[in-house]
Amino acid sequence: MIRKVIGIISWLPDNKTREIRQKQLEELLIKCNYLFNLPIILIAQNWHSDVRINSNCAIFHFEKLGIVEARKKLREKFLDSSYDYLIMLDDDSQLVGTKEDAQKYLQQIDENPNSVGVFKKLLLKLFAISKTIMQCVEYENINVENGEGFEDMIFIEKCKKKFPSNFFIFDKFGLDDISNSGNDKYSTWYTGQYVKKDIGDKSRKIISEC
Repeated sequence: MIRKVIGIISWLPDNKTREIRQKQLEELLIKCNYLFNLPIILIAQNWHSDVRINSNCAIFHFEKLGIVEARKKLREKFLDSSYDYLIMLDDDSQLVGTKEDAQKYLQQIDENPNSVGVFKKLLLKLFAISKTIMQCVEYENINVENGEGFEDMIFIEKCKKKFPSNFFIFDKFGLDDISNSGNDKYSTWYTGQYVKKDIGDKSRKIISEC
């Protein structure tokens, strides 16, 4: 049986959006338990003791890593674990669907061992990757906070280029993540300081050179 774990990177800011972001995170943890009933690895940045968590969470606390460094820490903790497959989410993910939909999602992982599955095109939300492939693919030192590129898009495309025969697209059934990363007014990194198309162009150039 394939042993699965959910991995979530989280950063809670000290500004006025903290309460909203914390509520989103706590609701996500409840929904993960309801839908999947799986253990969760949390890369927790700038958390306080008032964050409500589930008993099945392994929490690793940090002050601030940044997005790509948080993803690297999650990769490290997953590779050091006994789990076979990592299901990735961000702390602003909003999941909808039934337990039956979630089981159909998990069944697709069971049908694709040693593979990588994409759920939302170029986002690491409900993205699933086996340990055998994660060991072979690392994140580029690209920081979206500095406008250098989209690390999630680059990582997914690297996986696709390196392992084309072990790459699949999830059938969603009724499961979905309805968060809007492209237009999030509570974003912890984007305040209109960059043109996102330019970041996308930089990302595609990096992918072409991988």
